[in-house]
Amino acid sequence: MGEPQYQPVSIEQYELPKSNAGRWLGAIAALVILGLAVAAFLTSRRPTPELPMAPSAPISAPSSRQVPTAAASGNSVPFHSPMDNADGVWSIDSTRWTDRGLEVTVTIKVTRGTLRYSFFALDNKTVEDYDPIPISDHNALTQGTVHEGEKITGLVVFEKDRGDTTVYLANALGRQISALTAQG
Repeated sequence: MGEPQYQPVSIEQYELPKSNAGRWLGAIAALVILGLAVAAFLTSRRPTPELPMAPSAPISAPSSRQVPTAAASGNSVPFHSPMDNADGVWSIDSTRWTDRGLEVTVTIKVTRGTLRYSFFALDNKTVEDYDPIPISDHNALTQGTVHEGEKITGLVVFEKDRGDTTVYLANALGRQISALTAQG
């Protein structure tokens, strides 16, 4: 009888079968990362919660014609700006309705950090938004910077029809920091 015939042996015969687990794990990891990125983006777009508002003093009842009126509002509230890491207090010292719209005298006092500020307003009934209009008054405020220990007071004007309005102190990017009301 002759010698037995052996089949040639190769290392490939002992390899484990190819698995798709690595591809699946990579796809799941990519989906999780994408989901977290979308959630972070959507969360960053939500407005920050407002601090409680102090009541404002009533202003004369609205009329169909825009008669200039003024009243002390007594609105004042502390703020914290996460973007600037700044703290302070801001207030609406007075409001006035004129032919050019809502004129508010505001004061910003920074107790810590440096605040880069801007303003915007929302009509409480229509929810239409308004940016301050440029005015030539020497004490006009629309945007700027206040450093620790500084206090500024100035006039902000919103060209809008008379009506209850929420005025927002915002950061330099226009994101709200705090809000106060002006009666219409």
